[in-house]
Amino acid sequence: MLDAALPLCDEVNAQLHAWECGSMAKIVSGAGENGKKVGKEGKVLASGFDSLNLSLMISWKHDGFFQLLKKLKADAMAQGAAMPGKIEAGADSWIFNVEPYGAGGYAYLLDSHGFYIKLIEKMSPTQRPSIIEIRSVTLWQMGVIEAVDWILSLLQAQGADMVKVMSCRGDPCMDILLPDTIWKEDLLKHAVKRARHSGMFHDNGILTGISIGKGNIQVRLYDKPLEILNSKKTWMYDIWGIKEVPPGYRVIRVEFQIRREVFVELGIDTVWHMLNHPRKLWAYCTENWIKFQNHTELHHTQQKPMPWWKTVQNNFLGGQRECPLVRAKTVAATKVQIAQQLFGQINSLLALEADSNIQPGGEIQIEEPLSKVIESAQLIKMTPGKTHERVRRKKAKYTKATGKFKEAQEHRKQNGLPYIQRPDEKGGAA
Repeated sequence: MLDAALPLCDEVNAQLHAWECGSMAKIVSGAGENGKKVGKEGKVLASGFDSLNLSLMISWKHDGFFQLLKKLKADAMAQGAAMPGKIEAGADSWIFNVEPYGAGGYAYLLDSHGFYIKLIEKMSPTQRPSIIEIRSVTLWQMGVIEAVDWILSLLQAQGADMVKVMSCRGDPCMDILLPDTIWKEDLLKHAVKRARHSGMFHDNGILTGISIGKGNIQVRLYDKPLEILNSKKTWMYDIWGIKEVPPGYRVIRVEFQIRREVFVELGIDTVWHMLNHPRKLWAYCTENWIKFQNHTELHHTQQKPMPWWKTVQNNFLGGQRECPLVRAKTVAATKVQIAQQLFGQINSLLALEADSNIQPGGEIQIEEPLSKVIESAQLIKMTPGKTHERVRRKKAKYTKATGKFKEAQEHRKQNGLPYIQRPDEKGGAA
């Protein structure tokens, strides 16, 4: 087992359980507890980490993994494109692409849908650590602790001895349902902050976001559903437990970006210290670094937090648990996007060859567009072998990492939800 697999404190575990059972996230038509409308205090829909970067001090037991990466990188350089690789740990596996180049002193760059790894080719720890970037969709799909444990276990199975695992960047966040009367231009006037820099963002005269800070800690407040229109992260609605934002309300994301220097200042030495004591970090951000106060013109002893900000301060639950719906929603959305792109290109080919006078009301049978796929393959000499190789290279982009999630699986089983049965083993853990 990893030394990091520490239990969350009882208080956080209890609140996470309440959250998962729906008692803290059920919002229907703006209703809060006991069916009452959500007022100026707001209602928390979700909290967790939207991004997490790890810095690793590693001592390697052998160079087998480096030999694999060296070969893949050489192939990538020869082909002029990233090459796919795969590692395993018991029942788990990870498919990734190795770039044909290094960068910033890192010999190997490993990229996939959920993780991005920058590795130093040194058998012993150096002053420059290796880096793992865990992406948003992975954290919400797998759960933050499970995601960290999963990727570290896979590296351990390749001979990595984790001397120290630190967080070099963490983005704790909270999504809160607010009456749209709160999300106004004068909101920034209520900010009591340490940072000098602040800015507001608009779209067609409508407030979309607020940014505060430029250094080792920053915070952004923004209209999350508006951002989802661009990011396509529609699975957040499943995290929130709502189908749409009730009329007269906004879902506002409060998201901090915190770098290593702040963790050091707070005495948070490893990533596990951060994940097992999330309230310490959140309290510093929302009570010491920035507050939204009423009557900011008065002496600070006479100011009080705005009711919705008090909710933000008191309801951060730390690392989110896994959500099985995220993967299904992400795959479905990706399929739709690819299908739209595919038929957009096919329609362009048909239009290119069509008569200049196309009358409305006609029809094109599906067989005709499909024939264009075969014609296009012949045009660019796309042989079955080339097709296989290109699909193999793209596999890492679309393969989502999955772990065992014993606790989450048991939770789904007990609640009558679908669950996956996998072998009970954890190979390669040190």
